[in-house]
Amino acid sequence: MKRLVLCLLLGCGPSPEIESPEQPPPAPPPPPAAPAPPPAPSAAPVAPPKEPKAKGSEFDNDGADGIRRWGNWDGPKQGTAITTKRAWVIAPNLISASSPKSSFATVFPRVADVVKTDANEVVLAEKWGQFAVPAALARPAEAPKNLKKGMIVRCPFGGNSVVARVDATDATNTTCAFRFVDQARKEKVPTSDVMRLDGTMQMGAPVHARFESSPDEWFEGFLVATEGDAAWVSLETQFAAPDPRANKSAQKVKASDVRVVDASKGLQRGDACVAPDFGKIEPCTIKRVLDIGLGYEVNFEGGRTQELELGRVAPKPKADKPKPVK
Repeated sequence: MKRLVLCLLLGCGPSPEIESPEQPPPAPPPPPAAPAPPPAPSAAPVAPPKEPKAKGSEFDNDGADGIRRWGNWDGPKQGTAITTKRAWVIAPNLISASSPKSSFATVFPRVADVVKTDANEVVLAEKWGQFAVPAALARPAEAPKNLKKGMIVRCPFGGNSVVARVDATDATNTTCAFRFVDQARKEKVPTSDVMRLDGTMQMGAPVHARFESSPDEWFEGFLVATEGDAAWVSLETQFAAPDPRANKSAQKVKASDVRVVDASKGLQRGDACVAPDFGKIEPCTIKRVLDIGLGYEVNFEGGRTQELELGRVAPKPKADKPKPVK
């Protein structure tokens, strides 16, 4: 009993009467686990992630022949084979830092050298390479018949073209007069490179157009093509997704919803007109005729004024007849 008390106070070894059982040595540490076997190869290799589509590539179709074509053109294609060395065409017009080629993301009428042609397409050459358009979007570059001073034409300028007035002409050369950056300018070009604009629904004509879904809104652009009662126009206004009109360099509308801007009909001070203002065609009044008919200064409602070139201002149209209610 006395020993028990001392052990509780001081601690002591096992009692001589009771032997402690022998403690087994500590177990050795387990061997390191074997490395996991590599996963079995899949039956089908995993494809690398797809590169994001380059901007504008939905518009451009680059063939194995190195020729760029208009990838999403949904209008007429066949036409008459071009027999001239140069042709007026609806050409790619967007130059980007990511590509040495112009893109069909925007288009514009201009003259280019013909490489080859048939009733399906015309292949043309420019400094950056070759491109092709459907034959329906090409016209022979040839001297207009009976071209005279004062007539309205489309002339090559700066790699594209402008709506201009003939200042002088002969069988070889034509001098085109127009306004550029608010200044009168003259450009001498081969007469065969001039396209006469006669106020009809012809390729390259300046137009005001609307959509059936919004008949009170008119937009500025030029005519690309017609087929039956349909027309395709390229508009200055660009639409953003999810608008179904987004990502299109040519819009399909009814031919009856297109008005050609006939620049041969000269306007005078005080005449009622319509012209582009903040992306849409709005009513205006002629304030001043610029450079003997090369443009107009117009007044919009609210007192805004703007100087506009030939082909952008039109006489105020007659009111549309109300459409029958179905």
